[in-house]
Amino acid sequence: MSPKVNNRYYTIKDIRGYWPNIRNKKDNHFIKLRQATQGYNLLDSPYKIVWSYAATKRFFFTDKKIIWARNQFEAIGSKNKEELLYLFGIFNSAISWFLIHNILKNENEETLTVALSLKCIKSTFRIPKITKENQFIKNEIIKRTEEMLDLEDCQLQDLVDFSKINKHKFDSVQVKNNNLFLTQNQQEYKAPIKSKKDVVKEVINETFGDKSLFPGEITLSELKYLLALDKALQESLKDYIDDLVFALYFNVTVKKVGINLASHIKGLCHQNKFYAYIQKEIQS
Repeated sequence: MSPKVNNRYYTIKDIRGYWPNIRNKKDNHFIKLRQATQGYNLLDSPYKIVWSYAATKRFFFTDKKIIWARNQFEAIGSKNKEELLYLFGIFNSAISWFLIHNILKNENEETLTVALSLKCIKSTFRIPKITKENQFIKNEIIKRTEEMLDLEDCQLQDLVDFSKINKHKFDSVQVKNNNLFLTQNQQEYKAPIKSKKDVVKEVINETFGDKSLFPGEITLSELKYLLALDKALQESLKDYIDDLVFALYFNVTVKKVGINLASHIKGLCHQNKFYAYIQKEIQS
């Protein structure tokens, strides 16, 4: 399967086509590898960090069995999920993007134009040294990175109770109070919202708000499997992870970690003269 990246997410949500897992050179569908690659080890790795070779905007994490043609994508694979989650947190951090845009960006261009190869990654990034004194920070990065990615697995059926809905097609859907109301032939059906009402409302508005729908166009199965990403929570986790990565790189004295201490840790990072500079460069 070939990955189709969407820069709204950090995981691979869509795939295109199918390629059989054939490694016999005599077969027409033989998977031929480029030179200087990680060989079949990469394809066989259960976990991968993937990024576009050109016009890179973010790194993606996936456990899907994917394959790609020529220089469309680059990737790093591993059987060790925790170590790859740690690398993923570092690769997507503000510090890494600061390095990418200041070292690899063409001075005459406003956007990143240099192809971001695996060789570039290896030569540009230096992973922070982990000691027994800062191991707990690395562990926290791994934990929160996994949480951040898991948010992209949440579906509307995880937030809304559809158990009493016995119809399969509807004309409209909207959030009222703490319920999701489905309408069919002017008859309303109520599905209680179990949690994250704001997320449910945002998903419904984004999916159906501006559309001109035909009667019966909304199906129950479609509703159940809609991605219900808590963007605000994901952004707060990402910001927290970025600060932890900064703390590792610049030896910021962090004694305790936890999402409830995110503001305190950000304050400690702010005391370093490079923190505000990096944030300003990334946001500009």
